[in-house]
Amino acid sequence: MSLVENFRGVNWRIKQRLSKMWMNLKDVDERLGRVGKCLTVLKRTGIHYLDSKSKETEDIQKIKDFTRIDTKTAHSISQAVRKYMKEGPMVGTFYVYGNGFDWYGKSTAVDEIYVAYNPRVENIKTWSHVVAITGFGVQGSYPFWEFQNTYGPKWRGAARGFGQIYAVHVRFLYAFTLA
Repeated sequence: MSLVENFRGVNWRIKQRLSKMWMNLKDVDERLGRVGKCLTVLKRTGIHYLDSKSKETEDIQKIKDFTRIDTKTAHSISQAVRKYMKEGPMVGTFYVYGNGFDWYGKSTAVDEIYVAYNPRVENIKTWSHVVAITGFGVQGSYPFWEFQNTYGPKWRGAARGFGQIYAVHVRFLYAFTLA
């Protein structure tokens, strides 16, 4: 068997395992969405990782619980900041329209805030993006979330992978506690 065939076999086995794990989540409330399903996997089975000191000891990290926070009310957002931000990051999702997020990623202004503007143009590429929420602030009278992007530390230059988005643009916000 060639290396390519062997890799295809491993890939297939991984896909089968992940597919089975995903299918076992049929009891999960569909309103939680894909992020909620991922957090459910972390709660039930955890994630394997190597100990950063020894590089040999494998461990499993699980989350104890998670909740989806209503992003449309100021009260829910202020509760989330008080209750969860001191414990660690949260997970947020927002829509990206066209190439606006690419332009924001090229910005050199560290304090610039991303606006998830929907130009209401037909056939514009639209997708959801997931980020780690790492902080909260207010500019003028407008609250915003600080986030760490999944694109790595080179994204946004001097901001080293971090950005800000107005709170009103965050669709879903999830908070969790580690087990």
